[in-house]
Amino acid sequence: MRAWFAILLATVVGGVVYMLSAPASPTPRRDGDKVMIPENWADLGKDVSTADINHDHSNGAATDEVKRLRAQVAELVEQKQSMSSDLIKLSSAPRAPAGGGGAKEDLGSKAADLTVQVAAMARQLKEAETASSLIVKKAMAEKELTDAALAKTLRELSLHKDLLKVSQGGGGGGGGGGVSIGGNGKAPTDFHAGISDWVNSHATPGEVSLFYRVKQSLARIGLAATQTSLDAVQPKPGERQIMECAREGGRCKVLAKCADDDGMITVIFGKTPTENMAEKKVKSTAGQVFCSSGTFGGDPAHGSVKSCWVSCAFDPTKAQKVETCSGGAQREWAKIDLCGSAAGAGVEEAKLQEAIEPFCSSSRFSPGMKTWVDCDYRQAYFNAVNAGGSSTKADTHAKPTNKHWINRAWVTFFKGPAHGMNHAMMVSNLIRSVHLFSKEPIIIYVVGTPHLSIDWDPEIFPRLIVLHADPIETMNDGNSGVSFNFNKFRSMLLRIKVGVQLDADMINGPNCDKLFDATEKEITASYPYPIMPVHWMTRYDGQKAEGMRVDGYSQYATVYPGDLPVQDPHFPPRQRWAHCHPTWTWHALPFVADALMCKMDTDIWVASPRVQKGIGHVAVQPNPKQYMSEDEDLLNILLWRHRAPKQWCKWDVEPGLYRSFLAGSTSQTMMPDKKWYPGGVPLVYLSMHNTKETVETDKLLKSMVGGASSKYLYFNHKYYGDAESLKADNDLSQAPCTLV
Repeated sequence: MRAWFAILLATVVGGVVYMLSAPASPTPRRDGDKVMIPENWADLGKDVSTADINHDHSNGAATDEVKRLRAQVAELVEQKQSMSSDLIKLSSAPRAPAGGGGAKEDLGSKAADLTVQVAAMARQLKEAETASSLIVKKAMAEKELTDAALAKTLRELSLHKDLLKVSQGGGGGGGGGGVSIGGNGKAPTDFHAGISDWVNSHATPGEVSLFYRVKQSLARIGLAATQTSLDAVQPKPGERQIMECAREGGRCKVLAKCADDDGMITVIFGKTPTENMAEKKVKSTAGQVFCSSGTFGGDPAHGSVKSCWVSCAFDPTKAQKVETCSGGAQREWAKIDLCGSAAGAGVEEAKLQEAIEPFCSSSRFSPGMKTWVDCDYRQAYFNAVNAGGSSTKADTHAKPTNKHWINRAWVTFFKGPAHGMNHAMMVSNLIRSVHLFSKEPIIIYVVGTPHLSIDWDPEIFPRLIVLHADPIETMNDGNSGVSFNFNKFRSMLLRIKVGVQLDADMINGPNCDKLFDATEKEITASYPYPIMPVHWMTRYDGQKAEGMRVDGYSQYATVYPGDLPVQDPHFPPRQRWAHCHPTWTWHALPFVADALMCKMDTDIWVASPRVQKGIGHVAVQPNPKQYMSEDEDLLNILLWRHRAPKQWCKWDVEPGLYRSFLAGSTSQTMMPDKKWYPGGVPLVYLSMHNTKETVETDKLLKSMVGGASSKYLYFNHKYYGDAESLKADNDLSQAPCTLV
């Protein structure tokens, strides 16, 4: 009889253990993303009743369910303890007379009932696991992550701010959001406020763990390899991506951009995305789908652990060209009509139409004047338009018109693969620097490249504007042979009142916005030409030997007719070479358009009355061949021929010079020559050129965020905080560039 009762007792307890199917552990533990239930169901009752999960979480229904289950478990625990006591007493009692089962049969019946209740309870626990797991996870995470551990997490995550969306931080100009940096470049104490807020208020423990994994990858294999591995999981053009979105019982978030052409998204539920599965089409506006058998009309894989996947039809190269941005799920580009009438617009629009008329009136050239704003960046575009003094405020669904002028903007042009650590990453660093140190927007003029870098996130970079254009071959009867760099001139022929052209391998620093004030002051109706900064070499020929004596770089010298012993009257004296990082205002648009035409069709250019007037000869001579291959060569000789002498002092310094500036060095090289700048070239620490080493540039940006001196001008072993102070201390007759 004792053996029978022992078997009965083991059956009751063993049934509980079997139904709960949990590992032997006295307290909840983690197994991946799942919180496992302890094996001993009595201990489970004690643990749940004392666990620190009494916080007021947002999911009230799940909290109530946990409380209800906790009470039921406690009640069953009490019954089990009472039953165990009765069984022990009965097993110790004298044997009952034959046929007189009495208490034994009654107790056995109760035990059987209790087993049924336990089984039912186990099923309820399984069904409620989804509802309560989030609560338990958060509770356990709160117990595990002490304040000190969380603080350490924040400190470490702050070093990798670009992995998170920082748009919740301080606002910059021209669009709100983003990181706010003062004019002297010193980071505010809440520089990482966006990250801290995200971690404290929004991030789940799983999300924090994911960022830890990225951090570990950065420490183990470095930025370049980590970036490459993340790029590898991005969808490729024309490739449908299958993305796991939830485990069974969870909620699958569906991304609107994953919709097919019919506006529907395919969600898969099953053991794998390809077998023992069921599919369901949902609207792109659904937001989320409950990952359960009920949602998909049945269980496609009985007895198996199931998940949900989204079959994403997003094609990063596919975009619809539209008149206005609809804000729908599909990628859209809204048309910007550059060619048109200036009627009803301002003087800037009249000047633009005057400039581009030769292109717009030609069936050969006009296709190359088509431009579209990428609707993913429409908020930044219209923010910039509205800040630029448009006569009518436009919303993000408005059609771009001839009244939509941007007051100030940084501009660069781009073509290339969206992934990797080369060209796209250089532009990413440039975008970051603008958002760190400028209040103005940056425009990326993207040529024939619909697939953009995932780094160019409009939420992270709220002042980033992407404009699209067809390749320059569309202006050349489809023929190649025109350098890609001449897209620089195309990107300047936009509705921008004051612009600064930057190459992809450049970044900005503190005080960079001073360039806009200086440009607006220097380029006017009386001086309608772009201004470029002095180059580090002269490229002066002067019969080669003289060029060597001038600066020591005769290997880069180029013959110019105005330098010959018998001077050609069509070619006035030249100046020191300038770097092709022009700044301009709307007054210079006709000159820029003429420069582009000079490359596209020299015959049209020499016959242009505007060109003849600017150069001062009715019979304009073509430029020497060596000045026609690249943008920098052509812009230099055209400015010489137009007798436009202004040059900026060197504001686009090399990274090595900038590091010396950050270190406070007073032994900077000033790149003198013996013809134009015998006193050297004043250095203006606003931007850097030649930032092709993307990982090193990223590190340099981090050091710059720490703060830079407000004395950004350098000449003769001394730094200055403004041009007037530098001029007061120095005779600049031997250094004739314009200070910023």
